[in-house]
Amino acid sequence: MAFSTTSDWPIGGRIGADITKTYLSASAGIVVPWPAAPGDHLLTNNGGEYIFGRAESEISAGMVLIGSQFGDSATANAPIHFTPITTTMVTTTVGPNMIAVSQVNCPSANWGWFALNGTNLEVWAVAQPKLPLFTSSTAGQLSSTTVSSCLVSGIVINTSATSASFPYAFVRNPHIQWGNPV
Repeated sequence: MAFSTTSDWPIGGRIGADITKTYLSASAGIVVPWPAAPGDHLLTNNGGEYIFGRAESEISAGMVLIGSQFGDSATANAPIHFTPITTTMVTTTVGPNMIAVSQVNCPSANWGWFALNGTNLEVWAVAQPKLPLFTSSTAGQLSSTTVSSCLVSGIVINTSATSASFPYAFVRNPHIQWGNPV
């Protein structure tokens, strides 16, 4: 698990919520009740913000995710579902929607807390510190190599990551900024 509860814990109205835990889907006959409603936000002591959402596919700690309602026609106000980001996902399937970072492993169809903002979050990236980051063809991984026109603004790597690793990053309202910044 990438997340350290000693450095980041819930504050405000959700004190006691466990942002390192995942929850079964309601359709799986849940025994442990959800700690929040889908789409609820939680603030943490280090300026972090998490959203309670569903894993559309298998998610590993450190993956960068794209959140969308994924064409859920069963509900008028469908909850946010997250899946590991790829260039194809952004450009053809889902579009530039909400971006988050997972700090825990979350099985497909389970629910959990996904980081929208935070300090010293682990992010799966191939990048040196403070370089622009782009989506890649590898699900959930960002790269400082301009392999796409999908620049991910709002995520800054703080520590070196010369090969595929999970460096610490500063995350503030990540989003897709179209085009090459250079």
